[in-house]
Amino acid sequence: MRQFRQQGSGTLINIASVIGKVPSPYFAFYAAAKHGVVGLSAAIRLELEEDKVDDVHVCTVLPTSMDTPFFDHAAHHTGHEATPIPPVYDADKVVDVIVGLATDPEDEVSVGPAGKFMTFAHQLAPGLVEAMTRRQTRKAEFNDAKPA
Repeated sequence: MRQFRQQGSGTLINIASVIGKVPSPYFAFYAAAKHGVVGLSAAIRLELEEDKVDDVHVCTVLPTSMDTPFFDHAAHHTGHEATPIPPVYDADKVVDVIVGLATDPEDEVSVGPAGKFMTFAHQLAPGLVEAMTRRQTRKAEFNDAKPA
């Protein structure tokens, strides 16, 4: 941020997750980290607004489950393999969002129709969305996942 402030412009693009806005069971540490990224980005945006810095932008990308090797390296305490919660989208969608934000900054962008729905619906009916997320995650991480 120091460099952006000195030069009077710039765009910082942070990658979080929809789980940074809508909690999901069995991914508590991941959720905590992603909530931190969302909060950090929002706090920096407020500081820039307070200081009347208009040409420095802080964007947060909120992907849902993407088809990447992430889950090949992920683990949790369930005794099952960590698996993405469907639907799973092509990772190129995230790349497209990042490239777009570099030229046309926005505060937060959810990637994938499910992510857009979840973040919007969670604002309206958090209890309902969290119950739905709990069921989907349990199914993906216990019922459908192979033993670890």
